[in-house]
Amino acid sequence: MPTAATKLVCVRCQNTITVGNCSNCGGDSYKYWSIGNFGNGSLECRKCSEQWAIWTCKSCGTKNTIDKSMKECFIATAVYQGKITPEVTLLRSYRDNVLKQSKLGKLMVRVYERTSPPIAEMAYSHNMVRLLLGKLIVNPAVEIVKHIYKDKKSQD
Repeated sequence: MPTAATKLVCVRCQNTITVGNCSNCGGDSYKYWSIGNFGNGSLECRKCSEQWAIWTCKSCGTKNTIDKSMKECFIATAVYQGKITPEVTLLRSYRDNVLKQSKLGKLMVRVYERTSPPIAEMAYSHNMVRLLLGKLIVNPAVEIVKHIYKDKKSQD
C-alpha cells in the first residue's frame, strides 16, 4: 500500500485520492520532485523512476497538476524539506479537515497562504532560519495537532 503521504486533492471537487501502485512496475512508494521551491512538481516511483505530473480526478474529470493538488504547507515543507513527509501530511490534513471547516479557520488559512511563502523562501535559503522555524513553530504545531487527534480518537 502507498504511504499516507501519497494523497492528492482535486482542485475542483476537493475529492481526495490515495495514489495507487505504479502502472509501470507496481511500486507503491513515491518521492516528490520540484522545479524550484514552488515550481511545477511531479511524483516519481521509487522503484522504477517513472514520473508523472498530471492526474485526472475520477469524480469530476478535472486534470490536476501534482503541485496544485498537494496544497502547499509552505513553512512546514521548507522545515522538513519535502511536501510528502508525515509531518507535512498531518498539518495539511488538520488544515483541510479542521481549520477550513469554520469561518475563523478559513481566514487563518488565507492569511497564512498570503504571508508564508516569503518566510518559507528564507528558510530554504538560510539553514539557521529553517532550524529556528522548526524548533519554535513547526515542531510544536505538529505535536499539538497529534495531541488533538489523539484526544479526538479517545473521545470516539
